[in-house]
Amino acid sequence: MPHPRRILLSLTIALPALLWAGPEAYSKSVSVKPLLKSAATSEGKPLSFPSDSGEVSGIEVTIPAGASTGWHSHAFSGFAYVLSGKLQVTSADSVKRVYSPGEAFAEVVGTPHEGTALGKEDVKLVAFFLTAKGKPVSVKH
Repeated sequence: MPHPRRILLSLTIALPALLWAGPEAYSKSVSVKPLLKSAATSEGKPLSFPSDSGEVSGIEVTIPAGASTGWHSHAFSGFAYVLSGKLQVTSADSVKRVYSPGEAFAEVVGTPHEGTALGKEDVKLVAFFLTAKGKPVSVKH
């Protein structure tokens, strides 16, 4: 399996191109697999963007088997891709969503939630968040 930092670097380089160009923009030898295209969060709410000076932060998250992130929220939209393990995201309203390796999703915005690694395998994911410049991607609750 490729090193997660290489995956993150590849996503950082390729993500803008994938967002602006379809598969027809590449050579026939290049394979493009759509991972996520959404105008809404996983709750169905509109995506949220910083209105002033913003930035994008890319992070790699590892949640040990059986552990959780703790309750937190995001001020603006974020997009995650599960590399390994089974992730359960529980929102403050008790709605639970489960994501497996190879699945991408738009994070909930402004809603307290926690991610839990189900089963005996650590969850590893990469995520990209829009933030106001200099602000953290998550706030603890």
